[in-house]
Amino acid sequence: MKMDSGMVGVAAEFAVASELARRNIYAQPTFGHQKRTDLLVFGKNERPIRIEAKGKQSKQWPNCKGIADHNSLLVLVDFADKAETERPDFYILTADD
Repeated sequence: MKMDSGMVGVAAEFAVASELARRNIYAQPTFGHQKRTDLLVFGKNERPIRIEAKGKQSKQWPNCKGIADHNSLLVLVDFADKAETERPDFYILTADD
């Protein structure tokens, strides 16, 4: 199923939040159009980890500007060729990558 292009990013953010919740990790979505943090992940006695989620349903990834710092992750969410009932593929990148 092809999503509206404006919904791919939103779907990616919530797909990442869902996968983290399945692993008992709390992630707080952030909202807005001009942000570099899509999710904040809180661990015990640690600084929050910032996650930027980027989704795609075609062959090319959207414009990614890099990873802000060592407390940030970039999670790429691939919806290409996935049925509505299938989970997307996830690729996690750190600042070292």
